[in-house]
Amino acid sequence: MDSLTRALLIGAPSFVIVLVLLFPNHGLWIVLAAAILAAIGLRIGLHNTPDPFRPLIYRFGQMHRLGQPGVIVLLPFIDEEARTPIDMRPLSLKFDVYQLAASDGDTVYMNLELTWQIRSDVDRIDPLLKQTLLKSPEQRERLVEHTISTVARQLLLNYTTVALKRSDVRESITEILRNAVNELLAPHGLMVETIFWRGSIPSNEYLKAKLAMKIAHEQLELYVQDMALVGEHLPGVDPEA
Repeated sequence: MDSLTRALLIGAPSFVIVLVLLFPNHGLWIVLAAAILAAIGLRIGLHNTPDPFRPLIYRFGQMHRLGQPGVIVLLPFIDEEARTPIDMRPLSLKFDVYQLAASDGDTVYMNLELTWQIRSDVDRIDPLLKQTLLKSPEQRERLVEHTISTVARQLLLNYTTVALKRSDVRESITEILRNAVNELLAPHGLMVETIFWRGSIPSNEYLKAKLAMKIAHEQLELYVQDMALVGEHLPGVDPEA
């Protein structure tokens, strides 16, 4: 409950009491009118949003705050709840980080599994958070993926490929990565809960495919060279013949 809502809920009964004291002859009618207005206000202002969703509340037509799950009180004609609540459930994401290199210059294979979500401590909405909430879930996911990829490229330059083969080193890296990414995502109202690095060494299928592509590329180069040699030894052909 924000300060304006709290002030009105406390101030309205106090105002009714003052009116009753000022006009005691009309006290019954004042109390009755106040009770009717309160009933109408509660009928309009009470909203229920089930967990794990949170209501997005507009005030005077502007995005104002995220309400808590459960029953909340909105100010009639001042506050309005968005039709679609904000889903606070963690989302899973799997992706590979490309263009990675270790400190020794070797290419690193980084395949990640992670869970991310909107921060549970988000309340008031600033301009940056407003942009995040206006994005689709897919756009938020791309923001998380881009941030992780950017940080990972800088972080892995501090490790060699030999060190990255150790599981304890990878666990330490993912923890550092998670903390650094969360610092960057905090202004956007997002956070990464868990990161799991499946491995820094490519699978056998990946290595076989990479080797096959290398062999095919070398064979193509040899074929082009052979064709060039054959073309040099062919007799000239007169186009008018």
